[in-house]
Amino acid sequence: MAKRGFAWKFDPVNPAVYQGPQPNILELPPLDEILPIVDHYFTTFNGVIPLFQQPEFMKILSTWYKQPETRDRASWAAIQTVLAIGYRTPQLSLRDSQSVHIEKADQCLRNAQTVVSELVTRDEDLLGVQILLGIVMLFQNSRDPKPASVLIGTAVRLAHRLKLHSQEAAMQFPAAEAEQRSRVFWIAYTLDKDICLRAQTPSCQFDEDIDISLPALAPPDSVGLIWTQNGQVHFNYHRRRVELAYIQGKVYDLLYSNRSSKVTPQERQRRVSRLQSMLDQWYERIPNVFHIEHVAATVGPSQLVQMTKMHHAFLLTEVMIHGIYSHNAEWVKRISSFSRATITSVGNLENRGFDGAGKCQDQAPPLPEGWNHCVDVSRGCMKLFQEATPTECLIWYVGYRKFREIADQRRQCSCSHFSALIVLLANMILNPGHNSIHIDQHLSVKALDLFDKLLKIIDDEAFRALRSVVGELSQRAQTAVAVYREELKGLGKDVFEALNVDDVAVQEADFLPAGDMFEGLEGPFVGLDGPFVGLSGELERGFGDGISFMDGGMLDMEFMR
Repeated sequence: MAKRGFAWKFDPVNPAVYQGPQPNILELPPLDEILPIVDHYFTTFNGVIPLFQQPEFMKILSTWYKQPETRDRASWAAIQTVLAIGYRTPQLSLRDSQSVHIEKADQCLRNAQTVVSELVTRDEDLLGVQILLGIVMLFQNSRDPKPASVLIGTAVRLAHRLKLHSQEAAMQFPAAEAEQRSRVFWIAYTLDKDICLRAQTPSCQFDEDIDISLPALAPPDSVGLIWTQNGQVHFNYHRRRVELAYIQGKVYDLLYSNRSSKVTPQERQRRVSRLQSMLDQWYERIPNVFHIEHVAATVGPSQLVQMTKMHHAFLLTEVMIHGIYSHNAEWVKRISSFSRATITSVGNLENRGFDGAGKCQDQAPPLPEGWNHCVDVSRGCMKLFQEATPTECLIWYVGYRKFREIADQRRQCSCSHFSALIVLLANMILNPGHNSIHIDQHLSVKALDLFDKLLKIIDDEAFRALRSVVGELSQRAQTAVAVYREELKGLGKDVFEALNVDDVAVQEADFLPAGDMFEGLEGPFVGLDGPFVGLSGELERGFGDGISFMDGGMLDMEFMR
């Protein structure tokens, strides 16, 4: 495939869907060449994000090579999708160089896209929606959410035509097929909520229309689980991402939708507090060894890619809840009018500058507790970003060959990384004597160095504008810390203190505090969704509070059944 030399390449800085001609011949490399990539895909990526059933896919692959007269474009596109993801998933040993793998991945992605127009109406099986979701996940590794946003909308609508969200429809299929339909739906759900929050647009899936069960916490085949490298601890990544996606959807509905713009400041703050409670309890349900500060040392490279994405989605959700980029935030008031205008313009450059700008500017400023939440998560994500793999940079740009070879899987997190840098620098200005000042200075220096390296190869207005804001923040932070240290010199004090690590295990329960603020709704999210009555007395979409203790024999909540 590599020697064909197709002109189209995936560009994560300015991603564009392929719109060229379709190939006349449906070609694939020899089976012995691609089989290791397919096996790698299923043992790594698909084991965590179960897009395909391995036995069913291997039948498709075998039939393709053994019965060429039965070949069809959907099967070809499905194989191309698996290969594209497989080539991009980190491998400990490579038969070809990483640059060759990236080139092959681009060509596979390009080939899969040539069939998209035929897939949008394919409702006889799951292949159409599976291929679309695979393409979405590949486009998700970019700075601009628009292409992924368009594609996920198409995928969700196709899932609706297949009735993947319906328990009644699921009952018409054998258990194994019904389970795979459910898994595909929840992957679509997770992508929909995450991408739409990043793009600050309404999601396609209406929660109240879902009545299938959420992913089981302990599936018999262990699909969706991530284990520590020593095999002693695991958690259900697939399930937890669905839960986080649910919260992401509520963040948009309650704080960023058109209706939410009409609520009172008191009502908005109540929603912020409730959403933060949900997010806190979601995070507590993740075993400590998978938390931000530990995960880089506990999981393998391909699992670390997914964990890094999850933690940066967690950071995005924190930032969006608390309005870090509000015009009235204290740190925004302390920077120059030029930088304030830059923040506004960056946020309006089609939401491509950094996550959370845009409508965040119209939010109420963060309260001290909310600000501290964002600082802590920002620090953890920056450490994870920088320590995950010493030879990798989490950047978008792949046109420059050197960075193209080392950046592929986790460039999606770079917007959140630079957003975290802004939070840490702003916190140094506001609180130059906090206990983690030395850690934050070290993280900031490394992040600024990456910024400057990228500026040499990226010609982008939003990126240059963001660098100007970060530069001013860095100078002000250095000055604030220097002044504070001068004040401490005569007292013989230092401002460094090691971070504490909390090793307390949290039970699988109490995702939401009890209360009577949100009630109603039947379905998988019962207890988290339902009528929301604002302070004005108007009925709003919101979330509920019922708790139960049954989930396939495991302690859990009813809404997760």
